[in-house]
Amino acid sequence: MRNLLLSTVLFSALPLFSQSGTYCIQNRFSETAFFDSSKITVVKDIVYSIPKKWPGTGVDTLKLDLYYPSDAAETLNKRPTIVFFYGGAWLFGNKNDAGIKQKCFEWARRGFVVAAPNYRLGWNCNASDLLGTCILCQNNYYDMNTAVYRGAQDAKAAMRFMVANQATYKIDTAFLFIGGESAGSFNAMHAAQWSHAFGKKVFGGNPYKTLGSLDSAGGNIGVDFRVRGIINSCGAVISDTALKLKAIPTVSFHDESDCVVPYQTNRVINCCATSFFYARGSSVIYNELKNAGISTELYHVPGFTPAHCSYPNLTLVKESSCFLKKQLCGLSGNSSNTYPVSPAISCNALKASQDELWMAELRIGPSPANDKIRIAGSNVQNIRDIQMQQTNGSICNISFERTNDGIELSTQDLTTGLYLLTLTFENGEIGTRQVAVLRE
Repeated sequence: MRNLLLSTVLFSALPLFSQSGTYCIQNRFSETAFFDSSKITVVKDIVYSIPKKWPGTGVDTLKLDLYYPSDAAETLNKRPTIVFFYGGAWLFGNKNDAGIKQKCFEWARRGFVVAAPNYRLGWNCNASDLLGTCILCQNNYYDMNTAVYRGAQDAKAAMRFMVANQATYKIDTAFLFIGGESAGSFNAMHAAQWSHAFGKKVFGGNPYKTLGSLDSAGGNIGVDFRVRGIINSCGAVISDTALKLKAIPTVSFHDESDCVVPYQTNRVINCCATSFFYARGSSVIYNELKNAGISTELYHVPGFTPAHCSYPNLTLVKESSCFLKKQLCGLSGNSSNTYPVSPAISCNALKASQDELWMAELRIGPSPANDKIRIAGSNVQNIRDIQMQQTNGSICNISFERTNDGIELSTQDLTTGLYLLTLTFENGEIGTRQVAVLRE
């Protein structure tokens, strides 16, 4: 029991290996495009899910488009990835919408892999415009709720697809970002924030009975994913006291006067309807995350005339890219900004030192270790010397040997505790990593 408890404490105290330094690259993942437009590959209509159709019977075939730097131009073995969903009240919209294509292409020019998925549309509302939705569809608000739940299912399926196909598209699953605009942002926020238990508790009636669990729609069932950041463009989350926001860094863009998706807390489409569900908008999300100490930024457009999703596409790409780059560089903080932001947001200069980049490429583990620690990775050959220190600063006597796939470090003479592993590289740079030893 003592060893199990100590092991749990050490695991919680020591974060798993992070590659963030790998992507903290000057001029990349920033406000300025890194790749020329001719260097971007676009792959259209990749099938990612074949879920149950609703409304109606049968199945839907869902496809996504991928945007990424071409293999000939790319130097990284894998890249951070953004999955971004279009809006349209779960009634209309398409991955081919001009604004979606522009944003995805521009994020790819900055170095991200970007996916633009279609998702299931329709909810027994025959309106083809916002006013028609207000007038004709208020009695179908339960169907809208089912469509919202269905959108979260499809967003989760898209994320599972990215993880399952990480090798094909050079995706780093340690840095998966999700986002969307309007209804698409609801999809993204809910996929990141809703658990299976929450979905069953809150939607245990018609949505759950009709569509199944949150994780049961589409393919790659059982594949896990972790969201490292959210891009919320004029979206929100359902307002329910059972939903406590997870600690996921989030950047939001929203009109203060938005009456389609509330900036504060209100009903969706409250411009002319009174029956649809309540949502917590960008301002509320920002304050909740800020108060919880989570990295978050808010970009809001002032004004009194109703406006929805008016934030300019290219400006949104630039500012959201800088927010994501801060996460890639291990930086945190929060800020509330009024459009247009002056001076313009810039993160081009952010970069990691050479030793940070080399350390980020290494795989060091296990931690806790029992009798040995293994060091592997593309830069392991650059390691010249290894030293281990106790927390009091005293140097430990250790031995290590080089193997075909890395370095093995003996910890048999060390006692249980935390240690500082110091690596000296051939060029004199020094990198450190905290590791734990747990002796049986």
